[in-house]
Amino acid sequence: MGSVRTPLLMKMESLTDLLIEGLKEAYDAEQRLLEVLPAMSKVAFNEELQEAFSLLGEQTRVQLERMERLLAKLNSKPTGGESAEGMKGVVAEAVRLLTGAPRADAAVIDAALIAVTQRAKHYEIAIYGTLRTYTQILGMTEALGPLQLSLDEEVEADRKLTALAETTVNLDAAEADQQEAFREVEDSNAEELSGSPIK
Repeated sequence: MGSVRTPLLMKMESLTDLLIEGLKEAYDAEQRLLEVLPAMSKVAFNEELQEAFSLLGEQTRVQLERMERLLAKLNSKPTGGESAEGMKGVVAEAVRLLTGAPRADAAVIDAALIAVTQRAKHYEIAIYGTLRTYTQILGMTEALGPLQLSLDEEVEADRKLTALAETTVNLDAAEADQQEAFREVEDSNAEELSGSPIK
């Protein structure tokens, strides 16, 4: 039986091939996230979170330009690689959140937006960390700096989102839970009173 070589396998014959494919995946991931960030900023209620999403959008545009430059140095283009399947899932989750946002409590939707954005950041951290390691091993010092910078930016963005969640947004969402529980108790008491016979 003869061996079958798919286009994908032919692109992975060396570590440099993996680096190029990884850069294309990073580019695709950043583009997908960039498409939903403006809508997430509009739906967010917390002003700091709105600002964080705006800054992430600006940062993502810069990172896309970095990937384009790195791919050009490797005689490649951002298109034609495998799509970032993991980011597709994260973005689909963000879209579901945006669709349900009008029916949700403001603080709860903000907490959910932070959670989904952090999933995206963790995905990007994994990509950039791997690509940085490839460039170290390959001795590509020109590529190492930009990839390390993107990795640092993603780690810092994740840290800021965690701080915002832990100091404000999640606490507000927990308060919404307490208010909902209080309303349920009040409704239950009202039902019992309306159903009891008058003596």
